[in-house]
Amino acid sequence: MKLVVFGATGNVGQRVVAEALGRGHEVVGVVRDPEAVQSPDKRVRLVKGDATNPDSVAKIARGADAVVSAISPRPNTRGLPAPSLPANSRALIKGLRDAGVKRVLYVG
Repeated sequence: MKLVVFGATGNVGQRVVAEALGRGHEVVGVVRDPEAVQSPDKRVRLVKGDATNPDSVAKIARGADAVVSAISPRPNTRGLPAPSLPANSRALIKGLRDAGVKRVLYVG
């Protein structure tokens, strides 16, 4: 199964990634600032994405079997603003519909 994990390098996201890899899934990690973070596992490709933008969600999620949103509503250490959880919800609803992805999981 191909999983896309928004917030893959965060506290919860890293645990989701580890569990998914342990179960043999392919994982794509989505982060706001890939230059500032390291992949939680060498098997995980990090891509830049905006979990609050439906077009970004659709582009990244296309071809995935499921998406996990593990974003944190806090600013990052390099000054990026805190993402809005309501905007994330709206972006996932529209973006995943546009991408044809039928499974989503929210964790936090």
